[in-house]
Amino acid sequence: MALDNRLRLLVSLAVGALVFVGLVLLLGGAPQIARADAGHWFAMPGGTGDCPQSAPCHVQTALGAATHGNTIFIAGGTYPAAVGQC
Repeated sequence: MALDNRLRLLVSLAVGALVFVGLVLLLGGAPQIARADAGHWFAMPGGTGDCPQSAPCHVQTALGAATHGNTIFIAGGTYPAAVGQC
């Protein structure tokens, strides 16, 4: 009887862990931004857009969204560092 309860507990924990890992993998990281021209990101001081040329974003947003081989175009200006990022 005690073995059955332990087995149920182990199976429940395993299933819970798999569900948790699946959710983390599915929902993990920043949301992906749908872009027509993937690979080009545009940033400017005080930018609040989603990084196309028509709506530049903050440089930190572009850095977080870019992947290997992408290009980030950075407009001239002053980019104050956030606390803890220097």
